Amino acid sequence: MLAMAKMNLINADKNTSNPDAESNDHDSVHHRRYSYIRHLGSGGNGYVNLCRDERINTLVAVKTTNQASTPNEVTVLKYLGHHGNVIEYHTSLYHPILQVQQIVFEYCPRGDMVDYVARFKDGVPEMFIWHAFKHVACGLAFLHRRGVVHGDIKLANILLTAPREGEQYPLPKIADFGSAAIKPSRRIPRGHMGTLGWQPPELFYRHGPESDMWALGCVIHSLALGYLPIQRLEIPDIAVNEWFDCNSMHVPAGTEYSDAYKEICFWMAFNPARRTRIDHQSGPKSMVYSKLLNYVMMRALDTNHYTRITASQLNLFLPTLEKIMQHLRSSGRGDLLDRFCERWEDGKYVTDSAVFSQVFDSMVSRTNEYPSMEMLKIAMGLIPLMDPREQVKASRFAAGAGI
Repeated sequence: MLAMAKMNLINADKNTSNPDAESNDHDSVHHRRYSYIRHLGSGGNGYVNLCRDERINTLVAVKTTNQASTPNEVTVLKYLGHHGNVIEYHTSLYHPILQVQQIVFEYCPRGDMVDYVARFKDGVPEMFIWHAFKHVACGLAFLHRRGVVHGDIKLANILLTAPREGEQYPLPKIADFGSAAIKPSRRIPRGHMGTLGWQPPELFYRHGPESDMWALGCVIHSLALGYLPIQRLEIPDIAVNEWFDCNSMHVPAGTEYSDAYKEICFWMAFNPARRTRIDHQSGPKSMVYSKLLNYVMMRALDTNHYTRITASQLNLFLPTLEKIMQHLRSSGRGDLLDRFCERWEDGKYVTDSAVFSQVFDSMVSRTNEYPSMEMLKIAMGLIPLMDPREQVKASRFAAGAGI
């Protein structure tokens, strides 16, 4: 797995397909229970076919790996158990002819997020971004509570299935756990190799749940703007080893792939993080999103991994924020999502609690001018997200407004 992951690291924007994937598709599922239908796609860890489970007459996705032994993905998914925002694992099989392992998953008929968002010709709607943000954060909160770091969150690894009752958009599910690890060492990546461009600024010395949060921020940045939060600098004509030595760098003790580690450092030096706001016009055809969405995205894209927002925090905030966004946009009051300060007069950044308090004040003030019990009820949902001090202030403000 690590060898294949290393290939994925060096060729971050390429897919490594099995040359026999299409020609041998009809023989690729040896087990008589699963009948081949068609090829779905290929990646660095193998290729996937759509099959029918003849025993229960349902469609499944069968992934043929590049390994003869039990894949890491199977170990992680068995450990995790079931969650609505994680791809459902059914079983694994050994193919005696190909001498590889195959993994049977639930089939997600809406494809991956790359293909799905391509249908939005005029930009991705903000409501879909909030929807995706909420569900992927929920899945990551589950992973992190269990001590699992996914390590390769990106648009292509988020699959979509039928919408839940009451929801407009397909349900996102985190997939491809080939780079995942259970309680990995945080000090250095050692054997971890994800997809470059989606990895955090601290990649070359730290790997943990914070890495997944940065990648989730990259997902939102990509959905909104169509590109990753990196700046591509001109790469000098110099060998990686020579550059590494000239900068007096060293490979940390215990690093499993020293050459790959050097290439990580080289790539990161010439592709530094550069975040772009999504609440301003950034191009002639770019959409403008709410300041509140930009704020939460930037919390995930915090370049300081110590202060970066966690999945559990997002999982607490996002259901309420999505509901507020939906109500304000549909009622023509979306401007209230932009009425807060991100910095105090002394230049310090505000807290999440203070931001929610400001949005609450704006909503209550508007309710006082144009009575709306529905908006008031939704605004009250912000109070539990605040710190105790802001909760008291918010309650007093609402009482002072005669509510």
